[in-house]
Amino acid sequence: VGTSERGDAVSRKTKLPHFRHMLIVFGGPGGLEDVLADEQCGYQAKEIPSDPRKLFHLYLNTVPRQCSRTIRTEEALLASLSVLNPLLVRVQNVSTMAATSTAGGEVGGE
Repeated sequence: VGTSERGDAVSRKTKLPHFRHMLIVFGGPGGLEDVLADEQCGYQAKEIPSDPRKLFHLYLNTVPRQCSRTIRTEEALLASLSVLNPLLVRVQNVSTMAATSTAGGEVGGE
């Protein structure tokens, strides 16, 4: 998951793809676009898309209507995790229900 003020707003319709591990990427003051465009990072020499939307499964704005140009990393981390938590819980519940129905058990049963 890439995060940026240029990403898509998180809504009730936002769904996480199936995953085993999740990586959340935060850009610098210029966003992920500047990181990918920076020649010193070496991304231009490799076959990595310069558009973050093509690089991540989801490209989200986790702090919509922010009133400042930049957000400190510790603020972005807390805000992003609080926004993504309901999506993670939803995915976990779906995975748990699928696993228990495959095993023939009940969700929450003993």
